[in-house]
Amino acid sequence: MKKYILIYVYNSLSEEEIEFWEQINVTLKDKGYTLFLLFQILPKSEVNFIYAKFTERLEHVIYPKNFSKKDKYFDFSTFLEREKVWYGESNSDRLTAAKYLKFKYSKLIKELNPVLLVLGNGNHASDMILKDTAKVNQTPIIYIERGSLPKSWHTDSLGITAGTKIARTSLSNLKVDNSNSYKKYKPYYLKSKSTWWDQPSNKEQINIKKRYNIESNQNLILFANQLDNDTSNFLYNPFFSSNLKAFEWFCESLANNNLEGFVLVKKHPYYKGDNTVFQNVLKRYSLKGAWVDDIALFDCIEQADLICAVNSTMLFEALIYDKPVLQLGDSILNRKDVVYHLKSKTDYSTLQNWYRKESLQEKLDNYSMFMSYLIDNELSFFLKESKDMELNSVEFFVQKLLKFTDNSKQGSYPENFIKLNNYIPKDRLDKSFINKIKRIFNKIKKKN
Repeated sequence: MKKYILIYVYNSLSEEEIEFWEQINVTLKDKGYTLFLLFQILPKSEVNFIYAKFTERLEHVIYPKNFSKKDKYFDFSTFLEREKVWYGESNSDRLTAAKYLKFKYSKLIKELNPVLLVLGNGNHASDMILKDTAKVNQTPIIYIERGSLPKSWHTDSLGITAGTKIARTSLSNLKVDNSNSYKKYKPYYLKSKSTWWDQPSNKEQINIKKRYNIESNQNLILFANQLDNDTSNFLYNPFFSSNLKAFEWFCESLANNNLEGFVLVKKHPYYKGDNTVFQNVLKRYSLKGAWVDDIALFDCIEQADLICAVNSTMLFEALIYDKPVLQLGDSILNRKDVVYHLKSKTDYSTLQNWYRKESLQEKLDNYSMFMSYLIDNELSFFLKESKDMELNSVEFFVQKLLKFTDNSKQGSYPENFIKLNNYIPKDRLDKSFINKIKRIFNKIKKKN
């Protein structure tokens, strides 16, 4: 029997991230724990830690046709409603998929009996099913998400983004000291120009004002497009039902308050919607502007005079560039007096203060203090340069986890869960085998 720590994380496949998990695995082992990772994306190369794949969307859950688990006393409606919020209506049998996922996770939690569940996001239907299963087992739960700064993780006992403990705490109630962590990090970020999402690789920096014939004395206003099917939108966007609705309010408010400028709308790399709808809003309110997808985010931020978004992490990066930030929703930056935070849809004084850059230097000073606190006390980095920069990394991350473990629990390798999780219908196996034979045959044919 072993003491397992179960980490369910929305991951990428970068070498730095994989190396981070390798080191976490070794460090936990040295302390008497076994790491079990549930990944959204599986590693392509061989690794030394134990892992399995989780399925985010219910319609992608594969289950036997004869599966008919009956849960007379369990209500799945909350999960099905949440799935609809994320992914809309579907003709697939989401109820059976949810039941199978609950069946699988019940096996996982029963066999593994983890001392701690570290849950990524926690707000997808699939996450919620695992969370409910762990709660029944009285497994301690904390949350993990991508950090506010690139290549970092943030863990919290209450939730993610605006639901975290630090988001609910004012700057005056944080134990801020005279740390220089942010001042040391800032030059690194400005030099590396790193961000969470892949950006267009412009060989030379594009002069935005020159491209769009913007006069030198005219404000360049950057609005960051965000995704609607995201926790930040449906939980922490209190005034607008979508990113488009937020942009409509923003443009209408600029026009009605005679706040002039060229509005540059930066497309999110994963936005799949209609590109013209944002341009049509600009036309509706007779605003000069453009929708762009071929300019890197950091170039947009660097050249902008004013920046606005609902609650994107790019607002953190904008403040590193010393820009005035208008935040239309909620984020970790709440209660810190570092952004111009919209209080209602009629809060035009905040909009005007942002446009005039009222008390900007005070906000930037507050940001410096807050970010030093965040870097020193909240974020675990997986940068190659973490050690040289004296940034918290593996040991700090592990210590964060160990504060919440229930060391009375012990479990075993979840063989039954692995069998269920690796289930592939016979017809898919047959197709897979046939395709494999075809590939081998084609290789032989080419050689001859």
